[in-house]
Amino acid sequence: MDRVAREDPELASPRLVRAARRSPARSGAEKDTRTRRTAVNLALLRAPLEGLELDSFDHAALTWLADRDGEVVATVFSLLGRARAAAPPGSTEDSRAAGRVPGPG
Repeated sequence: MDRVAREDPELASPRLVRAARRSPARSGAEKDTRTRRTAVNLALLRAPLEGLELDSFDHAALTWLADRDGEVVATVFSLLGRARAAAPPGSTEDSRAAGRVPGPG
């Protein structure tokens, strides 16, 4: 069982994680494969962010990350999932469930 599935079986789609871990395309002939892999990785990275408002910079950063090595994508996916599951310090369970993070002070 891979690390992501062990940490949060609910978030880990084994098919998506396997696809995310494939090595990046190296030649022009593999452009379609790379595009499909990036799309799968992007869906994987967006899953733990569902319900949060993302701006264009957030989308650009996720797209850039989705084109990275599969281990990088799997690690960031795991980190996002664990962060989503953890309640921010000083917050209530209700604000976390609603996707709101309390501001400073």
